[in-house]
Amino acid sequence: MRCVVVILCGLLTLLNVGCSKSAVSTAEAKERNSSLFRRAREAEQSGELKEAIRLYRTMLVEEPRTYSVHFHLATLLQDYEEDYISALYHYKQYLALRPESEKAPLAQERIRVTEQLLAPQLLRKLGDSVQGISQAYLLKENDNLKRLVTKLEGEKSMLSEEKDRAEKNATTAKNEMERLRELLNKMRTSEKLAETESAAVIAARERAATTSKTHDGKSLREMRMEAESIASDAAVRTGTKPADEAASDVLKKVQQKLDESPVTSVSSAIVKDKKGKTPAAPRTYTVQAGDSLFRVSEKMYGDATHWKKIRDANRATIDPDGRIDVGQVIVIP
Repeated sequence: MRCVVVILCGLLTLLNVGCSKSAVSTAEAKERNSSLFRRAREAEQSGELKEAIRLYRTMLVEEPRTYSVHFHLATLLQDYEEDYISALYHYKQYLALRPESEKAPLAQERIRVTEQLLAPQLLRKLGDSVQGISQAYLLKENDNLKRLVTKLEGEKSMLSEEKDRAEKNATTAKNEMERLRELLNKMRTSEKLAETESAAVIAARERAATTSKTHDGKSLREMRMEAESIASDAAVRTGTKPADEAASDVLKKVQQKLDESPVTSVSSAIVKDKKGKTPAAPRTYTVQAGDSLFRVSEKMYGDATHWKKIRDANRATIDPDGRIDVGQVIVIP
């Protein structure tokens, strides 16, 4: 009896399994007869995988419980698009709808492989995100530092230029002060010499005027007439020389005395220069643009301190303040 019972149980089990397999096969055959499923399979077999994925998803929207579509879609998402999260979802939906399917072990194996592929993908994406954030932050900070360095270099260049300009201006001002100091010293020396020369000329003129007073009673003509008369009388009385020769001798002696007199010596001193030579005729100069008495003095004498000499020699044409005009002809003493 026990053997009979075991045999009956085995027959019933085989019957149930056969019936379940038959039901699954019937359901799958029904799903495959759908127009969308056929189109999706044709696209998948022809290599149009994106179109197949789109059609499978459209079919699931219209018929959510078509479990075989879940399996096909999960396979494409895993192998083609590497969308492991979506692939896991559809594998699990397939097992939930048809746990007794003959493809269930295959679905379980694919779930295990998909989970193994998903883990490094998530880590890689997370690492890329963190690295991207860090890299973006570092690049931003680097740009900020570069802009700051450029700004500081520009300010440094400007300060360096200002420093060079200030040093150049200081050197120019120092040289100008030295030149003005030398010019002032020369002007002071020139003024002292001018005062000394003026005093000497005035004293000479006074001496000449004092000496000339002694000769006011007799003019040069009278002296010559008297000399001729004396010479003529002497020649007649003695008879040694003609009257003309005697008068000539007397006139020479009178002229020699006149030359030796202070009036004649002062006049000669005024006419002649220090070397005893009569000065040449005065030079002239035509005023150019930018000229002043200082510049003209530097051009003509090599020294700007003689500007007063030029002003005094041209008092009739130059203003007392020393202003001259372009094109004006001035005398250079």
